[in-house]
Amino acid sequence: MSRRLVITDIHGCFHSLRQLLEQKLQLKKHDTLYLLGDYVNKGPFSKEVLDYLMQLQERGYKLYLLRGNHEQELLNCIDGKTDLDRLMSKGVKSLLKSFGIRHPQELPRLYIDFMRSLRYFFELPEFYLVHAGFNFEKENPFLESEEMFTIRDYTVDLTKTGGKRIIHGHSPTALQEILRSLEESSTLHYSLDAGCAYRDNPRQAHLLALNLNTWEVYCQPNIDDSPNYA
Repeated sequence: MSRRLVITDIHGCFHSLRQLLEQKLQLKKHDTLYLLGDYVNKGPFSKEVLDYLMQLQERGYKLYLLRGNHEQELLNCIDGKTDLDRLMSKGVKSLLKSFGIRHPQELPRLYIDFMRSLRYFFELPEFYLVHAGFNFEKENPFLESEEMFTIRDYTVDLTKTGGKRIIHGHSPTALQEILRSLEESSTLHYSLDAGCAYRDNPRQAHLLALNLNTWEVYCQPNIDDSPNYA
C-alpha cells in the first residue's frame, strides 16, 4: 500500500536521514515523501543531504520538497540581500565546510537551482504542509511569503483552512511533546521538528517521519558522528 510520509528539518544529518528512509521506513518508489525544508546548516553533512535527495528524485522516488528558512536565507545571501555575518549565527559554517567553500555564492549552480525550485507549501485533502506556518491575520494567508518559513506562535483559523490542520517544522520541540501533541485530536498544528541536529540535547536529537495514512510515527536518533556541527 502506498504511504504518505512527512519529514522535516534534516539540517545536514545525512546518516540519520538515510537510516530513517532505508532501514526504518524502507522507502518504496510507490510511496510519497513530503519534506518540509531546512535540509542544510547546523548539522555536518549539508552537501550529502542535498546530493541524496536529488539522487532519490533521479531514481524515480516521489519526493515533494518545501523550502525552509535556512534555504531562503542562503538564497538571500547569494542574491546579495543578506550578508554572510548574519548567517553565521544560523549554522551556515557547517554548510561551508561541507562544500569546501567560503561563501554561499560559491555553491555550484546545481544546488542553487535546487533551492530555488522548492515550494512554499502544499495543500493536501486534509492538511496543509508548510515549513513554519501561516499568518492568519492576513485576508489571504496562502499568498507566498517568507513568513511561511519563519512565523511562530500563530492561531489556526479553520474558516480559512477549510477545516484542514497544519503540519510543519521550524520550531525544535522535545520528542515526547511532539508525540503527545500527535495524540491530541484537538491539536490544529503539529510540529515534527525534534531537533535532530541538536545531538547533545537528550530531549531532542531525533529525526521523525509521520505516516499521514496511519498516523504512525517513526523516530530516528541522531547518528551523525562528526566534528562539523555549527
